[in-house]
Amino acid sequence: MANRKYTLGELCTITKGITGIQKAIAGEYPLVVTSEERKSHNEFQFDDEAVIVPLVSGTGHGHASIKRIHYQTGKFALGSILCAIIPKDKSILNSAYLFRFLNLNKENELVARMKGMANVTLPIKEIAKIEIPLPSLADQLEFVEKYNLLETDSRLIELEFQEQISLVKQLRQAFLFEAMQGKLCHPKTVEDHETGEQLLALIKAEKDQQLKDKKISKEKGLPPITQEEMPFEIPKDWVWCRIGDLVQHNSGKTLDSGRNKGKMRDYITTSNLYWGYFKLDKVKQIAIEDNELDKCTAVFGDLLICEGGEAGRCAIWKEKYDICFQNHIHRIRPSSNISNLFIYYFINYLNFSGNINTYRKGMGISNMSSKSLSSIKIPLPPLSMQNQIASKLDELMKACDELESSIKQSQLQNEQLLQQVLKETLAIKGKPARNAKLAIPDNRKNFAKQVLGGKIISLFKDDPNFTHIKLQKLQYLSEHIAEADLGSDYYFQTAGPYDNKFMHSIAINLERSKWFKEENYRYYPLEKVDQIDQYYEGYFAPVSDKLSNLFNLLANSTEAFSEIIATLYAVWNNRIIRKEELTDELLIVDFYSWSDRKRKYSEDELKKGLEIIRANNIEPRGFGKQLKRAKGK
Repeated sequence: MANRKYTLGELCTITKGITGIQKAIAGEYPLVVTSEERKSHNEFQFDDEAVIVPLVSGTGHGHASIKRIHYQTGKFALGSILCAIIPKDKSILNSAYLFRFLNLNKENELVARMKGMANVTLPIKEIAKIEIPLPSLADQLEFVEKYNLLETDSRLIELEFQEQISLVKQLRQAFLFEAMQGKLCHPKTVEDHETGEQLLALIKAEKDQQLKDKKISKEKGLPPITQEEMPFEIPKDWVWCRIGDLVQHNSGKTLDSGRNKGKMRDYITTSNLYWGYFKLDKVKQIAIEDNELDKCTAVFGDLLICEGGEAGRCAIWKEKYDICFQNHIHRIRPSSNISNLFIYYFINYLNFSGNINTYRKGMGISNMSSKSLSSIKIPLPPLSMQNQIASKLDELMKACDELESSIKQSQLQNEQLLQQVLKETLAIKGKPARNAKLAIPDNRKNFAKQVLGGKIISLFKDDPNFTHIKLQKLQYLSEHIAEADLGSDYYFQTAGPYDNKFMHSIAINLERSKWFKEENYRYYPLEKVDQIDQYYEGYFAPVSDKLSNLFNLLANSTEAFSEIIATLYAVWNNRIIRKEELTDELLIVDFYSWSDRKRKYSEDELKKGLEIIRANNIEPRGFGKQLKRAKGK
């Protein structure tokens, strides 16, 4: 039996669940559902060892995805959108072995068989077609044991990674706390001749003048901060005050479609606002009259703060266009005497320390009212010190981001290594992998290039670090790692390999196909976006494993990381094409010779980049044409 594969239809019964999850009655039996945790039911459907597979997509409309499969034993109930796969003869096929096999091959054997453009499902008849290698029962049990041991080791490593991420979080908190105590930066004696108290008096005088000129409305006075209320000690030239003493703030437009009038305009809600950034893939519209715009429009540099949800969550609007915002968002607009970035970091400090809960009100879902926001106690340094602190924290938080990204990359590599070792142990071949070749007709190359670009955008559009530079580097790396001859014309550009024609046509072609619309460097799905996966499977299925490996590597990575990897790949590939000597030292020399921009990266970063290329098996193989400088460059 070990010399051939058998289908699951031959070896197993495949039975759909009968329990409507919403209609389940709590009881003594586990109810297996799509989530990791079991629910319960008062009746059981099976009394056996079974592999449980979802029959619907785990990520909703139009996308093929299975988040997890389950292994269940004993008496249990099963949700109606899942099925149980049970070996007919357990002396031939072990259930735990079957679970491990399907779990390792979930993407190739289950997700790849899902059908439908809108409501994506996995037909039971497709599951029955899956072929499984069938070694002896002893070999199956040995594999399960080895799997369990490797998984235990991997879990211990994962716990270490989680501890490292926790330490990075503590490091962020320590930086923020030291900054707000005045211990992170030292004053520049020439600039810091004013004190926080003098600055506060100046701000009050400006407010009084604005009130006199009827530019602002009179506010209710805020109570002074007593010595007992001061949370910690600050430098003697700083002063404790309240946010309401420093700035004017207001909330946006009430979302009342029945009453709102005026021109339809884009607006953001608390669901678009996160700590430090905005997600703008699902921006809504609301009718707003011109005379309302001043109150509910954010411009570059405004600090926006959530009133509800995770109250206090905030970010600075840094887009080149203005945007309207809802009434559950507070806006703080910077004045010449206050750094909004300093206020942003202080609210981050409140969040990391847990002190923000003092200003959140309400049972269950908390909120931060305008009154509560005004009452927040904040230390006020001189303006030059505010700017120093904000600049230093920018630098330190970026370092923490990179450290956390490196840890997460190591997590991913650990998981990939586990999967690879297990597949090699089982000698699972799956789909054609690294040596697979693509044969795309000349008259379809431009369209295939668009499909690849569309796939990249669909995967990365919600990535806060996704930029046009990152898109181009992903496209370049994808074509070369997949060895896909798509007629591209790459040449040296400051940030790395660049195809001018592709970058100037991709947005137009995506909109023409009704896949995506680009606005202000963001991509918004259109009505036929579901076609991308279908075309991608048709063109790139033989190399999908290689491309998935690349996409996972660059998921949530910085633009700089993508630039480093793509440029190192390009100079490496050039040397292979020219049949020149290959050493890390020469590759680093070539990298720095690319453009003056490359000097901002350290040798340690480049050495790490070369290590990552090798660790992820994406070394260049001399594919394509040698990159040259554009004419006149």
